[in-house]
Amino acid sequence: MTGNTASPAGSRRSRHILATPTDTTPREVAILADTRWRSSYRDDAGHLVLSKYSHVDGPAADRADSAQSVSFPPNLTQVFVATTLRERGDPPFPGSPDPTGVGRAFPYGMPIREEARVVDWLVAAARRLGGAVHLDNSGVVLVPRADAAVDLTVYSNLWLVPGAALSLVKMIDPTFRPAMEFQRWAGPGGGPLAAASQGAAIDLPSELRADLHRRADAYDARALSQEPVVDRYALRADLGPAGTVWLEVEGVEVPEALRRLPWTESGVVSYGLHWDPADPANLLAEFPSPAQRAERVAAAALLARLALAIHSATGLEILDADAFPVDAADL
Repeated sequence: MTGNTASPAGSRRSRHILATPTDTTPREVAILADTRWRSSYRDDAGHLVLSKYSHVDGPAADRADSAQSVSFPPNLTQVFVATTLRERGDPPFPGSPDPTGVGRAFPYGMPIREEARVVDWLVAAARRLGGAVHLDNSGVVLVPRADAAVDLTVYSNLWLVPGAALSLVKMIDPTFRPAMEFQRWAGPGGGPLAAASQGAAIDLPSELRADLHRRADAYDARALSQEPVVDRYALRADLGPAGTVWLEVEGVEVPEALRRLPWTESGVVSYGLHWDPADPANLLAEFPSPAQRAERVAAAALLARLALAIHSATGLEILDADAFPVDAADL
């Protein structure tokens, strides 16, 4: 059952505060908005408009633009205030993972729809800018960790065949191999499936049986004469106790952050780099232990090296786990 929510026509509003270092410019915030909000723009009043229902004001001096005193980290000296619809659903499920801390800020009803999009963007922006977020009147200040989102994706209009991609990533980590090993089927030589088929024989007229065999042989001959079509594949590297790294390659829809680039008009190929820690709790902990942080940092460094190698071979753009653009020079 869903809790109380506000309709677009409703008057209830939420004001969420993004605190940033002094050197963060309004342009930087606008660029991050543009990657998520298709129609974002700055209006005549100076608002950064995200959508029909949401906008951002600022920057302003820390706390000067907020209705209450908020204890941000001392290095965060300016604030941007996001105003949006107040739309709440059910409380977070007890005991559910809360890696960003948003559940702590909304114990009586999680943001949904428009407000959820705004909150998600604010947390991602704070992670990118080294900032913090105060959500509505919760009293909770979130300081998202950069090492909590280590995945990267390279986008290109070039397709690397599996063998070429494998050779490339093996230069970074020699444990990479295809995620699925293919073996030639030797026929029903035994096992329960073969036994079942032997017990379910159908008596067909010899002419019909011969015709079916001819058709099957012709179909197989046509299939074997064609080059196999691969439209997606995955490679994996076993890191032992540190988990697994995946490279997943496929054609995808153009991400919002890349929609205005001319080369994307003919479609894009994504080279997604993903880390699976051996203990899933590693990436689900809002406050990781020193050992968890060390694993995150090591995995992030490996993914960065892989992204650079793929980018140098194919690349055009790199997006981080929050779908924000990344300059290869910063990896």
